[in-house]
This record gives sequence, structure tokens and C-alpha cells, in this order.
Amino acid sequence: MGASDWHGPFRLYAVGLLLAPAMAAFLPRSGSKAARSNGAVEEALDVARQPASSLRLAGVCVLSVFGGIVFYAVPVETAYLMNGLGIESSGLIGMVTAIASAGTVCGSVIFASMIGTPERRLPAIFALCGAGFVMIGLAHNVAVLIFGTFLNCIGTGFLLPSLLTWATSKLEYANRGRVTGLWIASFFLGQFLCPFTLMAMESATGLRTTAVSSLGFASAVVAIGLLPLLRRTPTSQEAARG
Repeated sequence: MGASDWHGPFRLYAVGLLLAPAMAAFLPRSGSKAARSNGAVEEALDVARQPASSLRLAGVCVLSVFGGIVFYAVPVETAYLMNGLGIESSGLIGMVTAIASAGTVCGSVIFASMIGTPERRLPAIFALCGAGFVMIGLAHNVAVLIFGTFLNCIGTGFLLPSLLTWATSKLEYANRGRVTGLWIASFFLGQFLCPFTLMAMESATGLRTTAVSSLGFASAVVAIGLLPLLRRTPTSQEAARG
């Protein structure tokens, strides 16, 4: 679609216009209005009685901003990196981006079968993403670029559910809507900042590939900073939730 007209791929989002009325018609509604109102009051009281740890939540949100930058770097930069290798074909760029996205799917599927607390895996996840960035930055041909993007995206497939699970796993059920909203805001703030961050790094280093490699080294630094999480001994309740 991109090869025929660059507007074409954006038309795919019109599918939402077909899904919206179907969702309105078929998604179940829970209980009566009065029951929902009473439930909301009880939920608000539960939240008041059991507040989340603000300091811990702030730490997760700050890390999630960086996680959003890491997550969206490959989709943002792949086309430009391929242009730097002399490739202008929209079809080939789309194929490489799709292969990278398949890595995210693979990582997410593997995450679903893993046991243990997600935060203990975060150092390895950021290290994996960083290794992918460094390989992308060093790529001098498409094959190495594809491998680097796929490796990075396997890491981002682990990253997103790990951060979200960490943010919500130690909360009472009534708190999860509020905290999930804060987490999503943090993660998508990272998405917003991603291109600006990479442009600033490119301006400082002089090369787009060096900027991507620098993000890889930053991911490695974050991974090292998270190593104390490996020394935490999870409680039985946390292990069951993880």
C-alpha cells in the first residue's frame, strides 16, 4: 500500500469505524445503573483505605517513560536507517518493519508462559534491547539491520507487559484502573519523546546510527541500575501474581 501511495497505509485505521458500532452492540454491560453506582462507591472507599505507594509508583512511571522511548525507537528510525543504507523502497522498508514487529509478538508470547516476578527480569530485558540497538547502529547491510531490529523487538515484547505487570501486581484490584491510567500516560509520554530524544542525540553525535547505539548504551546503564531488583526475595503472594 505504501509503494502505491504513502497515504494508503493510514486508511487501514478506518477499520475502527467498522469495529466501534459492533463493540457498542455486542460488548456486555455489567449490572444496573444503581448497582454500578454502589460498586463505584465501594471501590472509591477501598482506594481510600488502601493507597498505592506513591514513591514506588513514581519510580515505575519514570522507568516507563524511558521504556516508551526504547519501545518506539525501532518503528521511528527503521525507515531512516534503511535510507542511510541506500534503500528507498517503501515495500522493503515495510517488510523490514513488519519483521521487527514480529519480534515484539514473539517476546510477548514468550512472556505469557514465563514464571516469576517481572521486575526481576527487567535488567536482562533492557540489556537485550540495548544489544539490539548497538547492532542496529553498527549495521552496514540490511541483513544485520534486520537481525538487530528483531533482537531489539524481542526485548520490547518482554518490556511492555513486564512494566505494566510490575506497576499493577502489588495493588489491590480497586487501585488498578487509576494506576494503569498513570502507567499508560507515562509509557506514551515516552512515545512522544522518542523522536525528539533521538533527534537530540543525532545532533549531539552527528550520526543517526551513533544516536541509536547511544540509546543502546543508555539501556545498558539502566539495566545495571536495575540489578538490585535481582536481589529482592519475592514474597509468596508476589510470586503467585508474577
